[in-house]
Amino acid sequence: VTIGLVLFYAHLLPDMVASHFDSAGQANASLEREQFIYTFLVLLVLTPGLIVLQPSIIKRLPNRLTKLEAGDHCLDVERVDKKGKTLQVVFLVLGIKLTCFLGSVYWLVLRANLSYPPMISMQYLMIVTSIFLLLIVCWAIFWQSYFKVTH
Repeated sequence: VTIGLVLFYAHLLPDMVASHFDSAGQANASLEREQFIYTFLVLLVLTPGLIVLQPSIIKRLPNRLTKLEAGDHCLDVERVDKKGKTLQVVFLVLGIKLTCFLGSVYWLVLRANLSYPPMISMQYLMIVTSIFLLLIVCWAIFWQSYFKVTH
């Protein structure tokens, strides 16, 4: 859906897209529209895609590389196999959260480029980033408690 939205609204972007903004929200770097769209699509597909693939990658690694023990927590191949489905769901949710965050950033960049001079709303960017970080903290707490070793 996010890829579709990026492509659908791409025609609204100017030929030179303000792609980077300073702390005041003013544009300080730009890319050609096609370069911005391709770069953003690659970022939008590869980053969440690699996150979603983590459980499959972990399963294929040798046990000596995947056995991580820290206090009451353990992640080894046997635990991953037992909880593999849950691990896939957890990473899928993380990938979805990241995709939504990147889509929100794209929307803010699009809105910024519809005005002259291009200026991004730092207030909205901080709200979107704060929500994303809060969701990531909740995700991390869930992940940590789920893989806590029970004696």
